[in-house]
Amino acid sequence: AYQLLLESEAAQERFANALKIALDARQKFPDNAELRMQLATIYRLRGQDEEADRELSALIDASPKFEPAYKLLINSLLSRARDVGRDPAAAQKSQIEATASLSRMLREIPGSLYGRVTTAILNARDGLEQSEATLRRLLPDHPDEPDVLIPLAQIREAMGESEQAVATLATALK
Repeated sequence: AYQLLLESEAAQERFANALKIALDARQKFPDNAELRMQLATIYRLRGQDEEADRELSALIDASPKFEPAYKLLINSLLSRARDVGRDPAAAQKSQIEATASLSRMLREIPGSLYGRVTTAILNARDGLEQSEATLRRLLPDHPDEPDVLIPLAQIREAMGESEQAVATLATALK
């Protein structure tokens, strides 16, 4: 019931009321990961990114195998790290926190496709060949997975291997 009420309040842009409801729900159901994800989303909609990140971090501490919390947190941190208008020190801090969260995720959920692909993408900044090799190793187990194919094709294109980039995507379409 709380989840539907929160969705309704957020859809109507009544974020203050949604926040109040979400905080009440967290107090009554502290182990409900979905409610806590909604609370983090409400914080983010209100522009309270640090509160959202704290909520997601607390959720990860409570449920270290809950992959959706890692995804939201890492994506948020990486987005803020890439924000060109942001203070460079704050952007670097976000990048470091994202990397730490990603490392923890891979320790807790070593088979996470999201974690492995994101690691390869981040490694692309350090060396395209290493990222290409990581994604290539994932390809046999995930031959039709866009989360593997698209970054692999992009990295191959960046490496000047346009024909291989096109072939990567064309093979998946067959």
